[in-house]
Amino acid sequence: MTALVWFIAPAQASTRNEKLLQLVEVTQVTAAAQLSIDRQVASDKAQVQQALQQLIDRARPAPLYVAQLQEAADVFAADLKAPIEAREIADVWAQSFAKDFSDEELDQLLAFYGSPLGQRAIRAGQAASGAMAEFVQASQLVRAGKANEKLQRRLAEIARDCNCAPR
Repeated sequence: MTALVWFIAPAQASTRNEKLLQLVEVTQVTAAAQLSIDRQVASDKAQVQQALQQLIDRARPAPLYVAQLQEAADVFAADLKAPIEAREIADVWAQSFAKDFSDEELDQLLAFYGSPLGQRAIRAGQAASGAMAEFVQASQLVRAGKANEKLQRRLAEIARDCNCAPR
């Protein structure tokens, strides 16, 4: 249904739902949602790999166990992936977005976003959002790494003080 709506001119989108579907398409919300999902998966994998590397560096396991640890980390990272599809996110966006606009305003938005300037605004917004997301993820990885190192040091101190370090 969504692909068919793309070919309806803004003035021809008669129902509110058709207008919202067309707005989702013309603003590329589904693609942006998929990009967001992909970035989160990559960030989660990077954090898991960082934690795994710290464990390997600290424990220095034999190669057989390194492979098993890597497999366990890969399964964990896969389990973190939310079972949400980009289309579901786009539907939530459309319903939330629509609350602030009348049908006439949706027509105006469709006309704008369908124009060359509107398309340029969408591309610029996506690039800016991407840069912002990359900045946040990179910052989070640094913070998570530092926090994990601090936690590992504190846990080692506690284990040493209580004489309960792993044998």
